[in-house]
Amino acid sequence: MSEPLKGMKRIFTFVLAMLLLVGAISCTPKEPADTETTADTTEPVSVRTLTVAQDGEGIDVVYGKEKSLAHMAALDLASDLGKLSRTADFAAEIVWGEPNPDKVEILVGDTGYAESTQAMSEVGYGEGLVRVVGNKIVVAALDSLSLEEAIRGLLLAVKETRDENGNMTLSSEFTYSVTGNPTVAALPRMDSAYPEIIDTGDGCYLLSFEDVEKAQADAYVTALTQQNFNPYTTNTLESNFYTTLTNDKQIVNVAYLGNEKRACVLIEPKDKTALPKLESENVYTPVDGIETTFTQIGLAYATETQIAEYYTSGMSYVMHLADDSFIVIDGGYDNQANADNLYNVMKKQAKDPENIVIAAWILTHAHSDHVELLPKFGKSYGDKVTVERFIYNFPSVEQMSTYAHSDSRSKAESAIKTYFKSAERIKAHAGQVFHIRNAKVEILYTIEIGAGLLEKDYNNTSLVFTLETENTKILMLGDYSEDAKTLMSLYTAETLKSDVMQVGHHGVSGQSMVLPTIVAPEYALWPVIALQFKAYYASGAPQTDLTVQSFNNYFVNVMDAEKVFVAGDNITVATLNKGAITVNAHDSITEYLQ
Repeated sequence: MSEPLKGMKRIFTFVLAMLLLVGAISCTPKEPADTETTADTTEPVSVRTLTVAQDGEGIDVVYGKEKSLAHMAALDLASDLGKLSRTADFAAEIVWGEPNPDKVEILVGDTGYAESTQAMSEVGYGEGLVRVVGNKIVVAALDSLSLEEAIRGLLLAVKETRDENGNMTLSSEFTYSVTGNPTVAALPRMDSAYPEIIDTGDGCYLLSFEDVEKAQADAYVTALTQQNFNPYTTNTLESNFYTTLTNDKQIVNVAYLGNEKRACVLIEPKDKTALPKLESENVYTPVDGIETTFTQIGLAYATETQIAEYYTSGMSYVMHLADDSFIVIDGGYDNQANADNLYNVMKKQAKDPENIVIAAWILTHAHSDHVELLPKFGKSYGDKVTVERFIYNFPSVEQMSTYAHSDSRSKAESAIKTYFKSAERIKAHAGQVFHIRNAKVEILYTIEIGAGLLEKDYNNTSLVFTLETENTKILMLGDYSEDAKTLMSLYTAETLKSDVMQVGHHGVSGQSMVLPTIVAPEYALWPVIALQFKAYYASGAPQTDLTVQSFNNYFVNVMDAEKVFVAGDNITVATLNKGAITVNAHDSITEYLQ
């Protein structure tokens, strides 16, 4: 054996001997502890457990305010705990700031307890937290979805401890946190306000706040600037103010609705929507000889049976702008004749018919008789026109899943992506202003500020906006319904007064008798086909003549009949010239195009 190996053997033998010696010492029995000793006798600290259910008794679930965010959550939690235990009853109680430190309780939301106050200060929107503090199981969240997720985590943890008698406990070291929505979690908090968070589609989330004072909303905008969101535009309409802010990746729109004391905060990614151009960026060159016109195009249907089956009227409008470009609104039903007519009307009006530019295509909502023209138009004319931007706001798939209704969103968006790939897509929001050549488009209403209206009627997803040009103002309603209550609660004649008014929802239903008196239009454009105008159809059964419906009284009996233009299958061209409106109605599109 070599010398190095002999040395290693000697070292190994020595170490082994020492280990045996230490082992012998540690195994030596101790003397009885009848005298003081310096030996360490500290026992390991055991994890304490809180009793949640024992022998048919459950602990109290506490919430702070009736009809608050936590109210229903606490009631549901008490019920769910009872179902989990199968033997114990749980009570939900309203208690504010009266803690009993010796009592085990579950605190849901803001209860006024110090434990709740601390936890609530640590969560942001889209975040939930559960943790044990002393004898309190604290559940904290600022929005309903996060609160539900936090409670779900608590229920799962308690369920794991349930024994055959329904007894349940929770470790004193239990903590559970969740960030269900990182996008909204990045937003600052609005003082003393708890939102409902809604996925509105296209990566956009709505935080809807009730009972908000303007000072709170102002402070919130300031807080956004302190988080590196830069102000982009502001717009004040009566008691409502609208602010848009941006950073490198996101856009935030804050709408404060003064008469309703509501605030709507919308956050969306920049890669999903474009911003309206600033007025200073709206550079264009007027073309000599062009007068700005606004055209109502009547729609074609194959047969009267089709009308009876679908009772759809459709809507198609074109504005010819000073630089020879166009704004298109909707377009109509899935019919090749409608696609042909829309293109041919623009071709006839264009100074340069071989270079048709649609500066903006506005889609009021995704009903088939308004947007299903897009696939046929795109297939036939997508390579013959240039569309700069589409402006619309369709509800999300999640919103639609709770509402038993189908729409044509997928067809419209598929056509946009397929045939108009270079066009900007803008998700419109209330308060936004689009400066498009010599026209100003101002969005007054979207479904996001019509809280809960989607469930009442899909028509309430319609954009409501005004078009202003040549000292003339046009109010477009799409199919907006619900008697215009929301619109009239937000605005007065100061905002709504217009020279021209589009009759909402084809004059079929959901209209207001009061709104036309506020708008007081000189001209009305009625997007309805001739047959429906006198006897519209529902499920094949003829219904009342639209001219005798009470909500159409202003257009039928108050206005000058010669200034109310029913679309039919005709075409109506209004020339706008510095406040003077000249209207020419043509008996048919064929006659106009000749």
